[in-house]
Amino acid sequence: MPQEQSFHLPLRASQIDQYDQTCKHLFSQKVILAYILRDYVPGFENCSIQQMMNDYLHDPMEADPFTNALTGMTNDRGHLRYDLLFSVKIPGGQKMYLNVEPQGLIKKNEAIMKRVLYYSSEMISSQYGTVFTGSHYEYLRRCCGIWIVFKAPKKHQNRVYQLKVQGDAMLETQFGKEISELCESVVICLGEPDEAPKGSSLRLLDILFSRTMCAKEKEMRVFKEYGITLEREEGSDMPTFGEAMMEVMEYEAKQKYLAIGKDEGKKEGREEEKVNGILKMAEVLRSLNLSQTEIIEKIQKSYSMSYDEIRMIIS
Repeated sequence: MPQEQSFHLPLRASQIDQYDQTCKHLFSQKVILAYILRDYVPGFENCSIQQMMNDYLHDPMEADPFTNALTGMTNDRGHLRYDLLFSVKIPGGQKMYLNVEPQGLIKKNEAIMKRVLYYSSEMISSQYGTVFTGSHYEYLRRCCGIWIVFKAPKKHQNRVYQLKVQGDAMLETQFGKEISELCESVVICLGEPDEAPKGSSLRLLDILFSRTMCAKEKEMRVFKEYGITLEREEGSDMPTFGEAMMEVMEYEAKQKYLAIGKDEGKKEGREEEKVNGILKMAEVLRSLNLSQTEIIEKIQKSYSMSYDEIRMIIS
């Protein structure tokens, strides 16, 4: 049995910004970050989870001018915003910047890898004026982006993609491997937990973000396999996480009620079947914790009916 760790998991929230805060809370937990760093970030592979939590991940995470989310400063860079930005120690005493980006869907034809590369490059250029000035590029710090994709196409599920500077053998010989590790990114595409390696951070994330497991099952599996205790308020349910997860939920709901509309003869306009279709759509949308106004507005996009007509049906 792994050494037991614990962290507090907040209550389910109904608003997108509260979902987002819950997601950020989860990824701010040292034990979760430790598993990710151990598996995917060079330099940590020989460290134990406990060692990383004690020696390299501070509580609270160490603040400095660049890790703006921790100092009260904005971490917006024009139209770009980092979801979670940390400063962590590397074995050897140096510091690196770690950006965690929850991602809902990989949409068709989306240039996800180019976006990942852009964010990582921005972490490098953003250090000017905070970490170094003038021509003192020797003070540049290592950066790593961790992207968690909740709903990837089947061919990408339970796959991990790594992007980094790739030089020839002469580069590391002459300048050291710190150059090839200066800017790197990891894209983790979640899938079914039982298809991921046991004890891996991929499997841990698969369990935590599973859409098919109930809260109790998640708690039991995380404790049994990782020695981590999920602490929740009595009577609460395991929440879904972040704006990205809300995007997944809305996508799934849309697919369900489009299928419902087709099955119920919406196009034929039969009143009884139309009412049944609306009621089933409302039931699906309520599972997203949407307000009645939001539910009605979404139903209106599929049915040519007034706000009051739909309200009378679903009330």
